[in-house]
Amino acid sequence: MSDAPRPPRLWTSALAFAVYLATVLIGTVVTLALFLLARAQPGRVDEALTQEAVAALGTSLPGILLAGLVSSLAGVGVALAAASLSPQPVLARLRLVPTRRGSLVALAATLAMVGMGALSSAVTRMLHFENRGTLPLIREALRGLTPPQMALGVAIIGVSAGVGEELFFRGYLLTRLAARWRPWVGNAVVAALFALMHLDPVHSSFALLVGLALGWTSLRAKSVLPTLGAHVLNNTMSVVSTSVESGEDDAPLRVLFVAGPVAIAAGLYAVARLTRGTVRGDEHLPT
Repeated sequence: MSDAPRPPRLWTSALAFAVYLATVLIGTVVTLALFLLARAQPGRVDEALTQEAVAALGTSLPGILLAGLVSSLAGVGVALAAASLSPQPVLARLRLVPTRRGSLVALAATLAMVGMGALSSAVTRMLHFENRGTLPLIREALRGLTPPQMALGVAIIGVSAGVGEELFFRGYLLTRLAARWRPWVGNAVVAALFALMHLDPVHSSFALLVGLALGWTSLRAKSVLPTLGAHVLNNTMSVVSTSVESGEDDAPLRVLFVAGPVAIAAGLYAVARLTRGTVRGDEHLPT
């Protein structure tokens, strides 16, 4: 008989994702509805709680922050609950373990993410997609924040959203699927699910690239901590830069098309150099 550990069951990962997805979608709608009900005038609940009102709230700053909070809590809650069912310690199961040069790896991954943002901006502008989807609505809602609003935006969109998404996608799902299949297959599947969760073709295309890079980084680093740090840092910079910008992105396309790939290549190369010694990237994964 072989002493090799059994690969993780696939149905548990599928169930965890289904619970996460349902919690985000249903939880967001319920939270927005409760927010509208709390603000409704007595006797005018029907007027306040309409489909149009919920949709309008969803594209406003309060709605975006509430949705981000629901998504964050769902990611953390489902990841911790699913990981706690394993006989292994939760921190090991989610790969929340220190790694060599973790801070430098996080900075290198952040550089790659910034480059992906620049390249994505260039492509969407070239295709005249810059005003389509959810990203323009989010940017408009975050523009010109007051200091308290910016602090709240950083706390929810920058910190908690980054933590929740990394714990669930790279910490729980990728750990299991990379052990179930080959690491690159698990990373591709998780990145696709991560992109799907953004529910917008333009935003999802960018999220797919980011998910692939973060997954590869976490496997190379043998830890999710560097990608958690990179995700939080990137989101925080996005909130702050969007808040202080005056209008449309007017950076020359040629600059974005050069700077984006250069930053991506430099960031990923730095990650590879900092994590030298990893051959396959899956020998450390819990089963």
